Amino acid sequence: MQRAMQRRGHAVFAVDPYAVLRGNRWVTAWAWRTGTMGISRLIERHIRQSVGDGAFDVAFVDNGELVSASAVKFLRARAGRVALFNRDNPFVSRDGMRWRTLRTALRHYDLYATPRQSTAEIARAAGVKHVLRVNFFADEVLHRPQIPTAEEQAQFGSPVSFVGSWFAERGPFMETLARRGVPLKVIGQRWERADNFAAFRHVVVPGYLDSAAYSAAVRSAEIAICMLSKGNQDLQTSRSSEIPAMGVVLCAERTAEHMAMYVEGEEALFWSSAEECADLCLGLLADPARLARIAAGGRRRVLTNDNWAETTMEQILLAAVGEVALS
Repeated sequence: MQRAMQRRGHAVFAVDPYAVLRGNRWVTAWAWRTGTMGISRLIERHIRQSVGDGAFDVAFVDNGELVSASAVKFLRARAGRVALFNRDNPFVSRDGMRWRTLRTALRHYDLYATPRQSTAEIARAAGVKHVLRVNFFADEVLHRPQIPTAEEQAQFGSPVSFVGSWFAERGPFMETLARRGVPLKVIGQRWERADNFAAFRHVVVPGYLDSAAYSAAVRSAEIAICMLSKGNQDLQTSRSSEIPAMGVVLCAERTAEHMAMYVEGEEALFWSSAEECADLCLGLLADPARLARIAAGGRRRVLTNDNWAETTMEQILLAAVGEVALS
């Protein structure tokens, strides 16, 4: 997002509060599990020292899990307006106490931007002053079509892929795809925790992916599966735009928001079960001409929908300084 703002011509001074945690996995785990209990002052001190006496037009906080109410007040003294963008759902129980500090600080922000309607409604009901609903988005540079390198193809290449982490409901889904003979790679972290891991171990490429590796993994498939987090109450996700933006066929869970974004069967594939997903993937792989049409149609639709990083960052910044109407 920093680069998206810079591409729009904004001068960006970046502060990384995660630098306080980096290199110490125990402190990182503690911050996640307790919502920075006992270390929020250390993080705030890092923010204060980094910002110093600088003056800014807007302070933009990405994620916000580490930024205390006191730190938000400090940022307002330096910038006048403080905006928070959080793509997660800090109001559900999935992540335990992770969002404790954010929820305490939330009412002190001048603007809270979220890509989820349910989250926006909860925030308004909780008394957050200004809430902006945005869409999940792709990045204009990271998620452009590009031919994978030979090395990327060797590591990630597969007709069908799922790029993402394990959650409990995803293990049985992947087992079904593997059993049905879908030519699949499952790329990401924590899959060894699945109770049924042995049933699909042979298709898993384990490990953490940074943003560039994630893009390479998606581009190395013809069809990319998009699964939603039930714990986050998602009806779409970043991948909903990122996958077709890269010229790969989106094969996603059928939801009202997905069906509003794409024409089913022409711009994307939608499923309601693992069996239906397997049928769709196998059927499309047997029809290369249709596969190419859907991939091209999805890419065109992303361009039409205009759900991009630069556009969204500009929307948030303009809302923060009061130049666009808020709900």
